[in-house]
Amino acid sequence: MCSPPHPNFLLLITNSPLPSYFRTGLYKAPLPLITGKEAAGTVAAAHPSVASRFPEGTRVGYLADHAYAALTAVPAARVIPLPDGVTTKQAASSLLQGLTALTFIREAAGLANSVPQGGGPWVLVHAAAGGVGTWFVQVLSAMGARVIGTASSPEKCEVARGNGAGWTVNSREDVVAKVKEITGGEGVDVIFDGVGKATFDGDLEMVRRKGTVVMVGNAVSTHPYGLRGHAC
Repeated sequence: MCSPPHPNFLLLITNSPLPSYFRTGLYKAPLPLITGKEAAGTVAAAHPSVASRFPEGTRVGYLADHAYAALTAVPAARVIPLPDGVTTKQAASSLLQGLTALTFIREAAGLANSVPQGGGPWVLVHAAAGGVGTWFVQVLSAMGARVIGTASSPEKCEVARGNGAGWTVNSREDVVAKVKEITGGEGVDVIFDGVGKATFDGDLEMVRRKGTVVMVGNAVSTHPYGLRGHAC
């Protein structure tokens, strides 16, 4: 296989999840469109300028447009080698979600890298057993936040607890009442909402004065009042 024609580029054999938001038309894009924003795979060929850093066969993850393809040409600056304990499937399904969680935690919510253990902020994560929700729970728990997770079944609540949520609430119950009970009537400091319209009004009841509601996405329905969540 010939090397990529451009300096600092790699040619990758790709494993990429298909972005459903583009398929459904929720996120608009001009057609024809090759979808894909994140992927992982192995280096099939590398330009001589980067071949020493990424020899053929190296397993890598990356963020790039048009990644849903059998082969992808990607700038080496957007590629990271994968450690032995991470599969290409894990990397392809977690890069964008992990970076999304970190971006919203640090920049949108303004939470520091660590907070006092046991006395950290109260944080509510909707859909805490989902893709991005799982990242939120793990990162926030590691930082020392007091994490409450919502999920739609006892099994999913157990998943959230296993990932570090100190409290879970079945989303089919009265979430507002449960959260106020858990927080002693104070409400939470931060809410990360990846659900959408179905939970937004409740968020405004659960967030404490001067708290923050971060709209992360719209897994169930688009947000009211024209609000939309954005990934990093």
